[in-house]
Amino acid sequence: MNYRRKVMIVDDSPVNRMIVSKILSDSFDVIEAENGLDALEILMNQAGSISLIILDIVMPVMDGYTFLESYSSIPQAGNIPVIVATQMDSEQDEVKALSAGAADFITKPYKPEVIRHRVANIIRMRENAAFINSIERDALTSLYTKEAFYTLAAEIIEHDPTNLFDIVCIDIENFHIVNDLYGEHEGDMLLCNIAQSLDAIVGSVGGIVSRFGGDVFAAILPVLDQLQWQEFVDEFQTKLKDQHIPSNVQVKYGIFRASDRSLSVRAMCDRAVQALSTIKGKYDVFHVYYDDEMGMRLKYELELASDMRRALSEQRFKVYYQPKYDLITEQIIGAEALVRWMHPEKGIISPAEFIPVFEANGFITQLDSFVWDTTCRDLRRWLDEGKKPMPVSVNVSRIDIYNESLPDILESIIHKYAIPINLLRLEITETAYVKNQQQLVRMVNRLKRHGFIIEMDDFGSGFSSLTMLSETPVDVIKLDMSLLANRYKSERSTSIIRFIINLADELGISVIAEGIETLDDLEYLKKLKCRYGQGFYFSKPLTADEYEKLMDAILMQPKDYLPKQAKTAIGSAAAEQSKGEMRSVVDAQGRQLDALTRLLHLSTFAEAAQKRLDECPDGNTLLVLNLDNFALVNENYGQKHCDDLLRSVAAFLHREFREDELISRVGSDEFAVFVSDGMPCESVCERMNGVCKRMIAQIGVSCSMGIALSEHLCAEFDVLYSNAVQAMREVKKTRKNGCAVYGKLGS
Repeated sequence: MNYRRKVMIVDDSPVNRMIVSKILSDSFDVIEAENGLDALEILMNQAGSISLIILDIVMPVMDGYTFLESYSSIPQAGNIPVIVATQMDSEQDEVKALSAGAADFITKPYKPEVIRHRVANIIRMRENAAFINSIERDALTSLYTKEAFYTLAAEIIEHDPTNLFDIVCIDIENFHIVNDLYGEHEGDMLLCNIAQSLDAIVGSVGGIVSRFGGDVFAAILPVLDQLQWQEFVDEFQTKLKDQHIPSNVQVKYGIFRASDRSLSVRAMCDRAVQALSTIKGKYDVFHVYYDDEMGMRLKYELELASDMRRALSEQRFKVYYQPKYDLITEQIIGAEALVRWMHPEKGIISPAEFIPVFEANGFITQLDSFVWDTTCRDLRRWLDEGKKPMPVSVNVSRIDIYNESLPDILESIIHKYAIPINLLRLEITETAYVKNQQQLVRMVNRLKRHGFIIEMDDFGSGFSSLTMLSETPVDVIKLDMSLLANRYKSERSTSIIRFIINLADELGISVIAEGIETLDDLEYLKKLKCRYGQGFYFSKPLTADEYEKLMDAILMQPKDYLPKQAKTAIGSAAAEQSKGEMRSVVDAQGRQLDALTRLLHLSTFAEAAQKRLDECPDGNTLLVLNLDNFALVNENYGQKHCDDLLRSVAAFLHREFREDELISRVGSDEFAVFVSDGMPCESVCERMNGVCKRMIAQIGVSCSMGIALSEHLCAEFDVLYSNAVQAMREVKKTRKNGCAVYGKLGS
């Protein structure tokens, strides 16, 4: 069979493409692309069949240099040699192209014989090198090597056109546990036994198997029906059980059905690997077939990769800040810097989508540097404005750990903005330890010597947590949010969390819990004596402006303003005097409002609430909340500060309640809210407890809240108001900073 190699010509000039195509068409199949982006799209589907690329440098949309940076990220494309076309006198372009990865260059105007010989020679050298550099058998397991497998599998498919074949990629997931427990020698022996078992099973059905590297294998075998496939898996699992492999070590299979014979075996294997990647970490899924959706995902990731540099230059990446809290005082202790991508066509792209892509292509280092620089710039601005910012943690990816210049890069940013080094903390994910233990420990020690505080992110998500803790000198561990979520599945989760917290305390390491979503999460962690945390219960990630407003509110907080530090309550006489000084105004709708807060005046509020009670006496809730220790604010900071604080409370209540819910200032430091949502008592309590917690978290003030629920026998505003006030006073008398429902006091 006379196989014609395929050459792709990438040039925006139709004339140039026509000339080169005419020169090569006698010996090669030629396909054309008019710019780098079109070429990338062609490679997505045809990389396995293309033997060489002829590339122009100067093109619109995507030039040749950008193409050289991007094309190798496409599976199988990185091995395709590229010849760059340049002008006769452009030596600088030739050197730059060769340094970017081009295999050779040709000059314009084109010389047909030179082009034909250079193309043929480079293709021949590439194909010879692939065989010369590949040893047919893997040195450890004696299975076929990857390159030998590609060749032999292609021959099997070509010589048996009537049968269908499956390409199967096999991964022994978490195999590193074996090395951790028993050492690398035992791990190698186990790999040899696994290889022998696979070779026997695959060979029995007429296939061959290869070791691709590490604990990853590949096989080609005739298509099996469901029963035969299950027998295959069961037989292999039985052999693995005889090897006494730890239960956390699982076998995963990614399968590509070789129905499209125009694809190379390399491309088929790439698709099987891609399928396999979708079930890694899923402990209840063991095999998956490649489908078109996975191909679309690969295309989507390629689009992200092609947009990333432009997005950075156009400032499409934005830094958000999610506050961290002291769970006892519920005061902010710092924040974590998070990045979001505001894409002009795709909208907001989650980091879960683009971070893995950027880690794979190396762009994550540029993005991390952007986040570090932006965070330090914001910290400098807040310092200049007198805001006394708290420490902010930034993420250091596992790719950054391999950069020996990392400490110097971070220190240069610190010096550039002249901020105290303790304001910038570094978060390193636990998975970085799994990938390269020695490198991580060494880098953390270097960063510590420079004065950085180190936080270990996602702690408890891997299998080396305790070993990591004994070897890596971290200052803080952040409990992975999965630990908190899994407490409902097993009582052992609570024991694990308690053990980690107690162990960290013994080691002098702080613990921060991630993923606090509800009041129940908060109370659960407080019982386990976890001191710090973050999550949507307290605050979502905030823009820099939103986080700045939060810091402004904290600055308004007096020293003795925390609930547990309160020394006196508001005197009833002082409160009554303040109520007498309240002024009112009338808005455009004729409603009487409080002049200071622009909330409804009590008379207007009472009238509107009674009207709703008359229309529907059931399912209404009246809240009365009183600010704790308000007298201390006036005593320590004066009337202007009090007025600013009351306006902040009014704005907070507007954010917490819907537009159709009535809100009133009924006294100097007392507010009321009327809600018609039919929520059951338990739900009302949970919602209002959340309001109390967020009030102190967001504006630095606590409150005592009384709740009264309406029913047919109690549908008069005056009665509801009296009941709510009584419940509020009971809270204020017994504990403050919380809420109670009238009729359920003490329950």
